[in-house]
Amino acid sequence: MARIYTRKGDNGYTKLISSDKILKSDIKIEALGSIDELLAHIYILNDLMNDYNENNSHLASEFNKIKDFLFVIQFELMKIAEIIARDDKNYQFDSDIQVKKIEYEIDKIENELSKLNTFIIPVGHIIISHCNLLRTVCRRVERNFVKYVTKYEINSKVLMFLNRLSDYFFVLTRYFLKKLNKKEIIWK
Repeated sequence: MARIYTRKGDNGYTKLISSDKILKSDIKIEALGSIDELLAHIYILNDLMNDYNENNSHLASEFNKIKDFLFVIQFELMKIAEIIARDDKNYQFDSDIQVKKIEYEIDKIENELSKLNTFIIPVGHIIISHCNLLRTVCRRVERNFVKYVTKYEINSKVLMFLNRLSDYFFVLTRYFLKKLNKKEIIWK
């Protein structure tokens, strides 16, 4: 029987697909870990929407469209993780297409929302709070990727994708506020 533990990482080093042995504190591992965390939070948001749909089917169709788009996002995040794990400096992440997809979704959502000129306090439902958490985790992924790009001199087009993705999670938070009939609390 194969075991999940190998004991090879017990000394603070790990190996990636590229066969590089590096410290677990390296920014490459931090970038991978933060993407992994972002993916885990997306899975939780999907589950929260599923739980909500079980009791409130009137939003099921709209939530299913969001979940479909989040699946696309998950796939792209996994591609970014693969770039890091393979240490592939020549891999061309097509951020233009991915950014356009995100911008299209942002524009679609914003068309349903009132204009916002101030900060909001996004509370009122676990879906809202978790979506806002996604935004903050995504910003950390972006900051880690900036450090990673700087150290390893790799394709930085991913930064545009990550920046737009956190914008998406912000408007999605506002969308959930509206759909769940929660008031936007304006911060003054």
